[in-house]
Formats: sequence, C-alpha cells, structure tokens
Amino acid sequence: MTKNLSRFLLVAGLCAVLAAGAGAGFILFGNEKSNSSAQGTALIGGGFELTSHTGQRVTDQDFRGKYMLIYFGFASCHDVCPTSLTLMSDALDILADSDPDLVKNITPIFITLDPERDQVAEMAAYVANFFPGMVGLTGSPDDIRTVVEAYRVFYQKAPLEDSDDYVID
Repeated sequence: MTKNLSRFLLVAGLCAVLAAGAGAGFILFGNEKSNSSAQGTALIGGGFELTSHTGQRVTDQDFRGKYMLIYFGFASCHDVCPTSLTLMSDALDILADSDPDLVKNITPIFITLDPERDQVAEMAAYVANFFPGMVGLTGSPDDIRTVVEAYRVFYQKAPLEDSDDYVID
C-alpha cells in the first residue's frame, strides 16, 4: 500500500471514529433541554486539577490557549486504549507533516480511569509510547470522578473471572 493511501485511510478512519462519536453524543445528549443554550455554555468539559506523568499538579488552566485532545482510559488496557492512542498519535504525526504550526497548539492528553494502579511512574512509562508531548494525567479517585463527571464519561471496574484482577469498562 502506498504511503499516501495509508495516510488517507488513517485520516478517513479517524474521521469516521470522530463522526460516530459525535453522532452518539447527539443521540444521547442532543435532545436534552439545557439552561445553558442562551449563554453558549458547553454541556461537556470543565475544570480539573490532576497530577501529570511528570509529577506536577496541573489544572485545565495550564492548557489554555491550546486545543486539548483528551482520551480517557487506563494503562493496563490491552486493546482499545493503545489502539486509540496510536490512532491519535498517527493523526497528529500526519498533521505535523502538513501543518506544524497547528499541531504545536494541540496537547494530546491521556486521563486515567484507574488511579489506583496508574500512578505517576506508570503514566510516564505509558505515555512515552505515543505522540511526543502527550500528557498523562492521574489523581485521587475523587479527582478522577470530578473530571469524568464534567466530561460525561462512563466507567466502572469489571472483575475478571477466576482472578482478583479487573479491567475498566
């Protein structure tokens, strides 16, 4: 497969994933009445205070002036998380080739849904596998609960059969 065709398929796949997510969001949240429509306030997102993979305490204010490309997952995820973060990284690589100034204004962020296992060291090791500059964020279970409520993310621990281990749905 040629390099251009590979890039086209990658970008087309990313667009399809984003379109599917937008469609699901419209179906789930599009019919909700909101008192925020008059002010133009977003129904998703908000402030947070978490710890980065470098050990620094950060807030959403630290990312102002840049686009935040956020993915929620967990470092011990074996399939969906690394596949999605690789897709995100590949899309940013393509964008860096075509518009390096734009990609400088995008911060890819990985927020853990498993703060008990994903401490600073685990987050640092995990995000090192993806796009340079990706920020891994963790915190206390309460910190994570606050950010997932603001971003309307569903998650729960799912025990594995015949094991003391678990995954995050």
